[in-house]
Amino acid sequence: MTFDKNQHSRLILLNKLLNKTGTAYNKAAATQAMYNAFDSLYFADDWTSIADSIFNSPVAVFLALKCLHPDSGYISIWDFPPMMTKAQFSI
Repeated sequence: MTFDKNQHSRLILLNKLLNKTGTAYNKAAATQAMYNAFDSLYFADDWTSIADSIFNSPVAVFLALKCLHPDSGYISIWDFPPMMTKAQFSI
């Protein structure tokens, strides 16, 4: 997945803030940076990359990975709707 400039800069800032330790760590700033990073990933300014591949969508990738079992199988189809609902309402 390729990030646009806004997404990339927000992820870089989040990484810097989360790697601070001791008194240099600012929980409020890190929380705001995390919110901004997630916001830019899930509500991107440009969605043209999804036209190339649905797996350029973070939500689609998350749901696809959640459908796998550790034994390389898939979850039951009946378990999928509750998971989709949780993903939809968490955005």
